[in-house]
Amino acid sequence: MAMIEAHPEYRGTDVVTLARQVADKGTGHLTPASLMNRPVGVPTQNVKKVWHYIARYGCQSRR
Repeated sequence: MAMIEAHPEYRGTDVVTLARQVADKGTGHLTPASLMNRPVGVPTQNVKKVWHYIARYGCQSRR
């Protein structure tokens, strides 16, 4: 989340807020699976923008 919060200009502050809402509450990590926790009524376009953040700024776990 820190990397996403550092770049609100990428997709907008509303999308960063949504990312905070859907991030895993236990770990604070934002994953593709956490997008399933989005609030009811969130526009699909905003979910897509959160996905863009994950794709651009996310990191892969070490194997």
